[in-house]
Amino acid sequence: MRLRPAAFVLLAACAGMPTSHYVPQGEGLPSSARRSYRKALSAARHGDLARARRILDGLCTHHPLRLAFHLERLRVVKQAESAEAAAHLYEPPPPGVDPERARILASLARLQDDRLQERRELLQFAASYEAREALWLVGLSEVDLRIADRVAARGRLERDLGQVDRAAASLAEALSIFARVHKHLRAVLELDSELAEAYLALGILATRRADLATSFDAADDWRRRAEEHYRQALSLDPRSLPGRINLAENLLYFEMYDDAIQELRLAADLAPPQILVWRNLGLAYYKAGRLRDAEKSYRTALSLQPHNAAIRVALADCLRRQQDADEASAELLRAREDVGDDDALRAVIAFKLGALYEHTKQYKQAVEQYERHIELGGEYTAKARSRVRTIYDYAFEE
Repeated sequence: MRLRPAAFVLLAACAGMPTSHYVPQGEGLPSSARRSYRKALSAARHGDLARARRILDGLCTHHPLRLAFHLERLRVVKQAESAEAAAHLYEPPPPGVDPERARILASLARLQDDRLQERRELLQFAASYEAREALWLVGLSEVDLRIADRVAARGRLERDLGQVDRAAASLAEALSIFARVHKHLRAVLELDSELAEAYLALGILATRRADLATSFDAADDWRRRAEEHYRQALSLDPRSLPGRINLAENLLYFEMYDDAIQELRLAADLAPPQILVWRNLGLAYYKAGRLRDAEKSYRTALSLQPHNAAIRVALADCLRRQQDADEASAELLRAREDVGDDDALRAVIAFKLGALYEHTKQYKQAVEQYERHIELGGEYTAKARSRVRTIYDYAFEE
């Protein structure tokens, strides 16, 4: 059964992926430099940050005007050492680097990822200072997408609290930001029509618009546009990990499970194990009815993040459908230990435990779990009450 657009859970990689994963083409850039950059990206992706740093240092020295090289070096040095170490690369400005660009790069290195408004102001200045540099506009668009996500999330909370006017204002604000992002990305493509990151960002933008759609038809239309953009991005950069993940998520939405599995298998081959890839692969296999493969995928995801309660609940669903009620119950109990402050997930776990206990005729435990679900205000409260009445009316009489 198709989910309502506004309720569909986005599992794909979100905006904020490094814009510098674009492999520059550009007049005068030798193919050897492009090959070296791909080697640096591959080394960073596989955790060999020292090798990535050595390659990027050479590229930045020999091609100081290429912004992509500098941005990727910032990312690698921040990850391997610290934000200060990355900033110091541009203090004082290295040979061949414009002093104002060096100042921007140093400031960008020091900014924490969650300081979105400050990051936006810096990128907006950079985009105005270097108006012909497309990557600044891509970065600005990615930050705006993250800001819009926060605004939309606030709107959903206001809607759930019955604050209709505030929710409508938040929705209007999010849509206004989306329009601004679309304008920026179209400007990017006028500067560089083969910039894969621009098409990827357009795909993410269309996906976000689908999530806010008020009808299935509108959501489907935005999703089709998203797929076109993701495929265009992948045609330009077949090794784009976020491109594969986002396309697969879109295929899951349209219930094209085999195609989603194929994309996620390709994504799994691009980099060391990524929890997002294996979690989504588990979901795709589960939806396709390939329960053994789903179980293996979820177990791989849990090997990467053992205390992820949501993935453990998904694994429990696989085991339940394979008629392994005892192991499914054990996984749900483990998930309950790791759920933290997420009362919604805690309520889901209680309901699923109740159903398993009822199935195995442990009626007292089943009633306890159903009542726990009701206490937490879970989404299956009506079903839980119905099951409790049924147990009291029939099961306890046996």
